[in-house]
Amino acid sequence: MPSKRQAVKAKAAEQLVIKRAEDKRSRKIARRWNVVAGVFRAVAGAARGLWALRFRHRRQLAPFWVLAGLWVAGFATTGVAPGGVLILALIGAAAALFRLRGALDRRVEQVYALTGCGLAVVWLVVCAALGDTRMDWVGIVMWAGFAVPWWHHHAVRPGDAPPVVHDGTLEQWWTNTAEAFGAPWPESRMIEVAAIDNGVTCEIVLPPGKLTTADAVAKAGRIASARERSVATTLVEPTRTQIENRFRLTLLERSRVDAVHHWPGPQLDPTTGLAPVGPYADQGVGYARFWRPGSGPTHWMVCGCTDGGKSRFLDWTLLESRHSGLIASWVGDPQGGQSLPAWRTTAHRFEDTPEGISDMLRDLEAEMDARSRDLARREWTDEDGNTWMGVDHFDPTPEDPIIELVLDEAQDITVSGSPELKILEKLARKSRKTGIRLVLATQMPSIDQLGGSMTLRGQVVAGCVASLRTAENVTKNMVLPPSFPVNPYAIPRETPEGETTAGTMYLYGPRARPVPLRNWLVPKVHSAAVAAPTIPLTLRSVTPATVRPPTQPFPAEQPGDVTGQDMVGAGNIRDAILGLNWGARPEMRRGEIVDTLKAAGYDYSLSAVQKALNGDNLSRPDGELLNPSHGLYRRTATQEVVV
Repeated sequence: MPSKRQAVKAKAAEQLVIKRAEDKRSRKIARRWNVVAGVFRAVAGAARGLWALRFRHRRQLAPFWVLAGLWVAGFATTGVAPGGVLILALIGAAAALFRLRGALDRRVEQVYALTGCGLAVVWLVVCAALGDTRMDWVGIVMWAGFAVPWWHHHAVRPGDAPPVVHDGTLEQWWTNTAEAFGAPWPESRMIEVAAIDNGVTCEIVLPPGKLTTADAVAKAGRIASARERSVATTLVEPTRTQIENRFRLTLLERSRVDAVHHWPGPQLDPTTGLAPVGPYADQGVGYARFWRPGSGPTHWMVCGCTDGGKSRFLDWTLLESRHSGLIASWVGDPQGGQSLPAWRTTAHRFEDTPEGISDMLRDLEAEMDARSRDLARREWTDEDGNTWMGVDHFDPTPEDPIIELVLDEAQDITVSGSPELKILEKLARKSRKTGIRLVLATQMPSIDQLGGSMTLRGQVVAGCVASLRTAENVTKNMVLPPSFPVNPYAIPRETPEGETTAGTMYLYGPRARPVPLRNWLVPKVHSAAVAAPTIPLTLRSVTPATVRPPTQPFPAEQPGDVTGQDMVGAGNIRDAILGLNWGARPEMRRGEIVDTLKAAGYDYSLSAVQKALNGDNLSRPDGELLNPSHGLYRRTATQEVVV
């Protein structure tokens, strides 16, 4: 008799045999189920592929559905009097035309639809009257004649594939996605589905009082995840009607900003002041406003990190300005001219040092003041024939163009408390009505980078903002308003193909959309800049041709607290001051007199000019200049001195 220990071992061996048999049987069942599951997955994949293929070729299949509908209608009207068939066919044709009324935009489409419906009505009536099966072949011939043009027009060409969604229709996909978000999203519904060249677009109606457009924009990442695609191909934006419980959803196969789009040539419209910047990710182009007719030019803020395309955007801006014939460009490049080299010899004025840019800002300030005085005294006649004095806006003309200050790396100039920052603040506040606009470019659009000036940043971003890819996530709320829910930091560095995304941006301006666009690329900037016509620019603030040179040489330097040029003979400074064009500028301050003399080639300091004004009896009651207020001078005789 076996011992207890042997009995335990035998029992364990028996259980091991049973377990091995069960495992073998389980593996066999598992293999069978794997085969069944594989077949099921293959069938499901084939079904999804067929459904996607049907969706891709849905427009090409439309003629077959029409043919099937005609056959069903012909079968249903068998034995019906021709008069009744005529009435029913006319009602059906009218319903079809009413359904297609929004899609028939062109005249040829309207004629095509009317002709097709008319022939279908005639075919049904003749079939009912004759009852002859030979009319089937006549119907097939007519159908083929109308199907061929349709297929040619709606052919699926390379690159025209619509986006792929999950199982079922687009509406079913959205229903599944909304259920995944949880309440109250399942109460939303999809309307106005339309196909575009590279995908589909639709509107989503949210439950009123429960969700807003901002809630939908915040879900853009999860919506893209539901498609298993990138955010760049899933666009969520407010509708054009700005209804808060709706948003527009666009699903793309690929984004147009991944490709480089070359500049098609000058496109600035002189009647509106608008120019297309580049294509959006889905369709259409974005616009930037250079000026508003009846108002004046607009300021721009351009921000973007290294390799974001900031300098190339400035090249495009300058090209559109130069080719318009209505804008004269002053360019400041404190990086020694390396960022914008094409404009060193083609811009109306180019400065590549902080000192030169400082002088340019002072000259622009003087020109703004001179233009303001001129426009305030300009006479004009309205449509009723009444003559008025004073113009409160600026419309550019070839004879009187806009002056555009393009300042790259603005943070190098806008130092806190500097005279340059104060001038820029003044220009930002007052220059628009005088036909002067600012285009400031910086890598970080923070207050610190603009000298701590809320005034400067607030006035500039009120016009147009071009925000390219930034290096910090905090920049999204610096210059773009909360109503424009985008994040420039989220713009990828490279496309899926490994190419640079330089030029991709969010544009906040007229007709703005919170959708990325890509700025035109100008392949040959130098050639395009030279090819543009040069417009004359006559400055009101400097008149070198009317300034009389000194009649005596400068005396030797005198001891004291001023230089030899400051201590020039009284007659020299007196002649230079009186030789200014006081007829064009009836009043000037001491600083303006100094700036005008410097523009004419004189290097008189403010102290020397002030000493001449006070010491040479120029501003005495019996002198040749009047001093009506502190620091302001007026010539008693305004005739121009000609040398």
